[in-house]
Amino acid sequence: MLIEKKQYELPTEDIHTLTAVDIGEVKKVQTQYGAKDKFTIKFEVLDQKDSKTDETLYVFGNFSPSLGDKAVLGKFVRRLGFDTAQPFDTDDLLGLKFSAMLTHNQSSNGNTYANIVPGTEKVIRQGKSAPAAVKTAKPLESDTCPKKAVMTDDDIPF
Repeated sequence: MLIEKKQYELPTEDIHTLTAVDIGEVKKVQTQYGAKDKFTIKFEVLDQKDSKTDETLYVFGNFSPSLGDKAVLGKFVRRLGFDTAQPFDTDDLLGLKFSAMLTHNQSSNGNTYANIVPGTEKVIRQGKSAPAAVKTAKPLESDTCPKKAVMTDDDIPF
């Protein structure tokens, strides 16, 4: 029997609609800084299929289970509107639709992976409810908002 390494198609480097479909277990992973706790979130790409097989495409995010100010997971879930001052259940991410820019990165093992560009995540208000922090956000009072600016020809740089 001849077995070949499967080549997975990557989603295009563009803005895509994603949803978290699986949260992996926390495991010890060897890093350049020693053994660290890590887990994986599997995101389904909702707006693109494999061009040859029409199979679903996925993007994977690897995270440390930390919600600190500088922690990748903490930044990620706060951008999606979750309050990280309280304990956070990663299962709350399951089914939440959001858009994000994807990029391709080559790893040290020579494989190329699709990754979410940090800071490009935006919750889509369809399907599963938006996080509580997003639902309870109040618009600014009109007296605290600056007046609309009037644009003139002098404001155009060319």
